[in-house]
Amino acid sequence: MGITADSMKRLSPYLRPGINMLELGAQNTYYNPHYGRIAKDVFEEMLISHISIDIIEHQKCVQCDLRELHPFNAGCDVVTDFGTCEHIDGSLYIPYVNIHKACKVEGIMVHENPMTGNWRGHGQHYFTEKFYVELAKVCNYKLLEVTSEPAM
Repeated sequence: MGITADSMKRLSPYLRPGINMLELGAQNTYYNPHYGRIAKDVFEEMLISHISIDIIEHQKCVQCDLRELHPFNAGCDVVTDFGTCEHIDGSLYIPYVNIHKACKVEGIMVHENPMTGNWRGHGQHYFTEKFYVELAKVCNYKLLEVTSEPAM
């Protein structure tokens, strides 16, 4: 999906120089003044220690298949998923274990994806607000916000 102006508005309070950030997918920005840029470049200009991972190596990301367990060490202050997990085929258990392992205790996770029923055929999974509420309960996460809004 990429990072929209609304996405950045939601994420900005948690961004500051020196934090560690993991971005799922090699995202682009879809807001001015950075429209169309590789998100990694924008975050690094903000002096954020940033790693983007994707199943294929492109746009300065590290190749990583989230369907396989990885030795993440809970070192990330912020983990973002701006439209990556929806494309993972098969079970989402291992991908969400990886996300959990990557995020620090009291770190921030941001998940954005198309609403169920929108963009039919776009991905493998469609998530509902209820999914995120239940995920937070099961994982003992503090849920900061759940919203629905039009994409782009």
